[in-house]
Amino acid sequence: MQPFINLSVTSFRPTFLLRARLRSFGILALVFSLFLLQTKTSFAQLDATMYHMSTIPQLKNTNPSSTCDYKVYVGIPAISSIYADVHYNGFVITDLLKKRSDDSLYLDMDNAISKMGKQNIIGGAFQLDWLLLGWGKEQNRFFINITEKAFFRFRYPKDLMRLLWEGNATFIDDAADLSGLAIRGTLYREHAFGYAREINDKWTLGGKLKYLYGILNVSSKVKELSLYTTPNTYDLVGQSDMVLNTSFIEEDDGSSLVDNLLYKTGNHGLGIDLGATYKATEKWTISLSMIDLGFIRWKNNATNYSNDLDQVAFRGNAITTFIDSTNTNPFGTIADSLAITFDNFKETNNSYTDGLQTRFYLGGTFNINETNKVGGLIHAEYFRKKLYPAFTLSYNYRIVRWLGASISYSIMNRSYFNLGIGLSGNLGPIQIYVVSDNIAYLFNMAKFTGGGVFPQKAKTAQLHVGLNLTFSKNEKDRDKDGIIDKKDECPDDPGPEEYNGCPDRDGDAIIDIKDDCPDDPGPAIYKGCPDRDGDKVIDKEDKCPDVPGSVDNHGCPLKLHLLGPKRDTSITADINEDGFFVFENLPSSRSYLFALEADNADMVEEVQVLKTLDGLETILTATKEENGYFLYTEFLKQETRLFLIDAKGDTLMMAEMNDEGFFVFQPLPADMSHLFLLDAAEDQLKDEILILLIDDEGNEKVIHATQDGTNIFRYEYIPPKAAADLDLMVEEDVPVILLEEEKEILNTAFENLEFNSGSDIISFGSFKSLQELSDLLLKKPDWRIKLSGHTDDIGSTTSNLLLSKKRAEAVKSVLINRGVNANNVIVKYYGETKPIESNTTNEGRQRNRRVEMLIIQAEDYVDPSDSSGDINGFENETGLWFRVQILTSDNKIDLADAKFKGIKNVEEYFDNGLHKYTSGKSTDFNQLNKVMLPALKKKGFKQAFIVAFKDGKRIPVSDALKLLND
Repeated sequence: MQPFINLSVTSFRPTFLLRARLRSFGILALVFSLFLLQTKTSFAQLDATMYHMSTIPQLKNTNPSSTCDYKVYVGIPAISSIYADVHYNGFVITDLLKKRSDDSLYLDMDNAISKMGKQNIIGGAFQLDWLLLGWGKEQNRFFINITEKAFFRFRYPKDLMRLLWEGNATFIDDAADLSGLAIRGTLYREHAFGYAREINDKWTLGGKLKYLYGILNVSSKVKELSLYTTPNTYDLVGQSDMVLNTSFIEEDDGSSLVDNLLYKTGNHGLGIDLGATYKATEKWTISLSMIDLGFIRWKNNATNYSNDLDQVAFRGNAITTFIDSTNTNPFGTIADSLAITFDNFKETNNSYTDGLQTRFYLGGTFNINETNKVGGLIHAEYFRKKLYPAFTLSYNYRIVRWLGASISYSIMNRSYFNLGIGLSGNLGPIQIYVVSDNIAYLFNMAKFTGGGVFPQKAKTAQLHVGLNLTFSKNEKDRDKDGIIDKKDECPDDPGPEEYNGCPDRDGDAIIDIKDDCPDDPGPAIYKGCPDRDGDKVIDKEDKCPDVPGSVDNHGCPLKLHLLGPKRDTSITADINEDGFFVFENLPSSRSYLFALEADNADMVEEVQVLKTLDGLETILTATKEENGYFLYTEFLKQETRLFLIDAKGDTLMMAEMNDEGFFVFQPLPADMSHLFLLDAAEDQLKDEILILLIDDEGNEKVIHATQDGTNIFRYEYIPPKAAADLDLMVEEDVPVILLEEEKEILNTAFENLEFNSGSDIISFGSFKSLQELSDLLLKKPDWRIKLSGHTDDIGSTTSNLLLSKKRAEAVKSVLINRGVNANNVIVKYYGETKPIESNTTNEGRQRNRRVEMLIIQAEDYVDPSDSSGDINGFENETGLWFRVQILTSDNKIDLADAKFKGIKNVEEYFDNGLHKYTSGKSTDFNQLNKVMLPALKKKGFKQAFIVAFKDGKRIPVSDALKLLND
């Protein structure tokens, strides 16, 4: 019988250990080669540097409550976020690879093992975004991503390496504790929707809900795993309770691997990210988050390998295993015996659940200013009941819309030399970024003979790069009202978006900064101030806030007192809404004397009195006397009559002014010229009168007859011309460029101008601004003002034309009464023909009822910017001359042109940048006015007019006439 020899591993240590060394080196070489390979192609683990980089949207992968600098961002598919890392917390490469004196290499495994910790971990990760989209609205942020993720973790105890390298001699009467052994590798796809909200000016909360689509998994659960060596017999006693699970996709049914990856996996799971940010002060912010808390239920091709040993012993092999000449592999025989002894693996195919690699972050920042901040971060990863912490400090810098940068220092993976850097740059909406938690290994390389350059000290390598489209910068909002400061009219006081971030305390729809009465509601027309008596005077300026009054009387009623013989008040009347002082049952008298009680009484030239007596109403106009009282005296007015006369002066027809203010002639055709003689008081003479002509067929037409310097008025009929080129007269009004304060005076006069209803009587509220306008014109005697009257379309066309004329003339009268030169006030009137708004609404009609005001240069104004070589007038001419100007053109016209056919003595002069043409030359104004001018108008020059020259230079006609009279 062949003897059985109890052989312990240590009994044959030199030989057995040689085999063990070879086996262990093979395992380590495989693992370490994988490590080196990953170091070359992959990169970091926790995105610690990115955590505080608000310029990069992907920082939300580390904390969903983080605020990105952009309201809207879109990731470029497949390249918006490419992330990879590898990390190892055991030895570094220079602990294992050593050089001899001859530069040859050897493996110092003993030294490498001595550098290991009790538990050591090697890991890596890779992820790629297929879809990334984020947007914000007010205090809300939304974000979506579809991401391919892969991670691998392998943890091994130091005892395992010692056992494999040194054998079991080190563990005599001791157990090699291998229970820390663990592995997890997962490939899955994440579909996530995230939401964050600024709860108030301190707290922001965020979360992300994720649907997980599992593709590949290998994971272990080790409850117990140990190997004990008995002290005397050196038996190996093993004990284990462990499970290894795997799940993967197989190609079947002819489907491609891609189809299986996308559509046919049955592995589903859920995950969640949670985060919170607390703004302690304007400078300090604290944040925390938990990332990838979740699980996947693995069903696809699930396989479970379990091993359960309870005190199983291996007592060795017979010595003949080594001395038998027929056994060529004795150590293989021993290994097989060990495998048989400890092999208790059971294989099943049950689905199982495995978790994700959950990470935790606790961070804080100190904002130095708008562009610089310092950050601190404690971050950790949880793997198989053990937490792996790390710490990072960072300095962060940003230039809004252009650049973000970060430099970080980290302690992680039992390494104190981890220098990170992050950069993001924008070119318009295109953003590219590069971030790494450790770039130190790039500057600490060792080159070994035989191939390869490897990091000497690094235990972590990581890189995160990508390309985004970023829009709508998330800018500062100090008052947290959802409106960024640069668009917030009140950045320190919260207010709604409809008011551009400004508060409205009294709720009158007028923001406080523009509200003159922010605590008392009022309409916009009064800048937010109330007017409880509705008299258009705000309460705080109204001396009679509960009694309606006049704007120009501090809100108190305007009163007109009828004075008795001793100038004492006998009757008092208030003004009505139509602008009349109403005296009921006013005693009959040929004369009344009134005193006006108003703050601006000195500006008022006349008042309108509505007298009622026995049911009859009469309007009286009282005019101001030198003593300031208003006097009405009844007198028999001279009848105003207009005679149609012939060239000899004989009367053909006569008409009186009707109630509307027209002289009506019927029948009288409008298609021929007419001559009229006005029989009226001197103060009734106007430069122009309106005449209503009615022909035999009843057609009405209003014509304009102009005064020729006496009480003779002419109407020149201009027949239609086939050639429109005769009408070359251009507008010669040259506007004055006003200063801002001058514009304000003119605009105020225009906006405040009101008339008594249906009349040409100016309301009291208009006089103050007209006085300011008069003062301005008196300071500028060379200026002229053109008043253009307009009406709405209520009423007849003829009555509106007359009303627009009367109203413009009424304004002219006010200005003249205040000292403005009558020759400097030009009146135009258009009735309803030139609306600026539709007449279909009350607002439109109100805007159309207006007297426009335009300040224009003097008639002889010469444009100083004119640099042409033409003479502005008639060179070398002396004396005072009148001419009839017939044409004005932007371009020079040949005097032989057909336009001037039949016209004698046509001359050209240059003025205000225009070419101007005259006919006739005389020192007799009346001769030109009565003969030459009408003749030229009949020839088609319907806009011809008289101009005057002194010593060849054009002067106002009024000045020329004064010179003649003098």
